Amino acid sequence: MKVSERTQQLLKESQYQQEELSSQEEEMRQNLEELQTTQEEAGRREFEMRNLIEALSIANYMVEYNLNGVITEVNERFAKMVGMPREQIIGMNHNDGLKLTGLDQEKYRQFWEDLRHGMTRSEETHISYNEKDIYLFETYTPLIDQDDQPYKVVKIAVDITDKKLVEKELTKKEKELGLSKEKLQKISEQKELLQKELQQLKEKTKAIEKQLIEKPDESIKKKSKPQVDQKAEIILPPAGSPLIKFSKSMMNPIGEMDEQHKRIAELADAVYIGLRTEKPKKDIKESLKMLVDFSAWHFSNEERYFDEFAYEETKDHASQHKVFHEKIASFSKQYQSGKVKFYDETMQFIKNWIETHFAQDDQRYVELFKSKGLK
Repeated sequence: MKVSERTQQLLKESQYQQEELSSQEEEMRQNLEELQTTQEEAGRREFEMRNLIEALSIANYMVEYNLNGVITEVNERFAKMVGMPREQIIGMNHNDGLKLTGLDQEKYRQFWEDLRHGMTRSEETHISYNEKDIYLFETYTPLIDQDDQPYKVVKIAVDITDKKLVEKELTKKEKELGLSKEKLQKISEQKELLQKELQQLKEKTKAIEKQLIEKPDESIKKKSKPQVDQKAEIILPPAGSPLIKFSKSMMNPIGEMDEQHKRIAELADAVYIGLRTEKPKKDIKESLKMLVDFSAWHFSNEERYFDEFAYEETKDHASQHKVFHEKIASFSKQYQSGKVKFYDETMQFIKNWIETHFAQDDQRYVELFKSKGLK
């Protein structure tokens, strides 16, 4: 009886062990299937990754670095770009040829520190090679091992030279367009200014036309005013006679002006008589100086009234004053230095200018001066 119970117990244990073994075998079989599937997936992924890397390598520049920045692999495209054999590039450091100081050194140190901590970094790079500019957009990607730690860095560089050249051209065009806008603005401003000047000219023209209609005789008189003929042959008076014949036509109705005109004539006579009668040079020099100074003062006084009364012929009248003053001032300077040998031409000029100017030019402002209260 005891043997039978023992046998049954053993049978049960054996059956239980067989069931457990079968379960373990099934679990192992499933694990093997999962491992096989994983291996197949890993192989497929590795194949896809290899194809992806090959595809990227064909179209882009690729460089692999260890975590110290040493180049461990490059593709042929990159080697061709830098013009060096692949074997010569491997072993070089990322910082070879870089000259960094201060802030740049700190930025570069942080750049590689980020990569060692698994962070991806991107930047644009400009390379000049064989007199050609190359622009790259570079992405540095740390690769992670099974322990989730970076073990190397892969750089994929995309050629963006065409894009940068287009950007430069666009920037250039924008600047040119900006200059064109400035030119257009200046042209517009000049056009407005010309239009204003044209309008002012039209208004002046209308005013002149109106004046011609209202005062035709006076306008004709102004247009046909006689000028002093400095080249006309003038017969000088005999020795001892006055140079200026102060006729009635030379008298000025404005008392102040008439007195000053007569004083100028007297001084001119004194110079002429002194020269013709060979008076002492000291006296002649004094008379010349007085003629120069007094005529200059008179012209200034007369032109002051012109400005005050807005005399229309001020410019022409003042220019005649200037001609006379420069002529006698030059003659006086030459005489003072003893360089004058002949004086007839100068005396003819003085006589002709005074008699013509007083009788004609100075008569034209009389009505204006009277209207302003001068007598």
